[in-house]
Amino acid sequence: MCMLMVHFFNGPGKVSHVFDACVWKNGAGLKIIGWSCVVVFVREVVSVDCLMSPIGLVCFASTRRGVFRVVWGVGMNAFVRVLVREGVVVGDGAAEVNDLVKRQLGEYFEGVRRVFNVPIDLRVAGFAGKVLNVVASIPFGEVRSYRDVAVSVGSPKAYRAVGNAVARNPVPIIIPCHRVVKSDGSIGLYGGDENVKAWLLRHEGITLLPERLPALARLKIVK
Repeated sequence: MCMLMVHFFNGPGKVSHVFDACVWKNGAGLKIIGWSCVVVFVREVVSVDCLMSPIGLVCFASTRRGVFRVVWGVGMNAFVRVLVREGVVVGDGAAEVNDLVKRQLGEYFEGVRRVFNVPIDLRVAGFAGKVLNVVASIPFGEVRSYRDVAVSVGSPKAYRAVGNAVARNPVPIIIPCHRVVKSDGSIGLYGGDENVKAWLLRHEGITLLPERLPALARLKIVK
């Protein structure tokens, strides 16, 4: 009699199933005579940092594969609490990636960077993943409508679904969902605040119909 342990890992931050198979060995080989199962949670280590910018404090989190979350409007402690509730461990394992993200975001806000070349750990698949891949290709200083993006992913009537996918973009600015606007020239909704979207567009030199832009009184225009 012996014990055979088989591990099945479903990816970082996912559940790992560890099966102990009770086996009996005879001349013909191994025969499984029973199973027991233990569920083990594999917790992923991420690095977190923040950057003060014209739109406020921007926080971001990265794994060794790349940046996977960018937020603003919340403090560092609140951001960390959200990540911990999602089952990750905050550490310095991806500090090198975060340093690159921080430097390039800073250069973007200073007006000296137009293209990001940081690695992205994009955890979005299916239709939403296709949408974000298209959005990531929209150049600095240009916009596309939700309908344009829908056409690009091969679903011209799915512009509302495009809006939902864009609204859930986990790495805004780096994947520039602020460059997706309505067909009538209005900026459309923005999960991070319409005022921020308007600031980002103007920062990139994009001028939309003035009456369709929200008030920018509380944001400093640097261009």
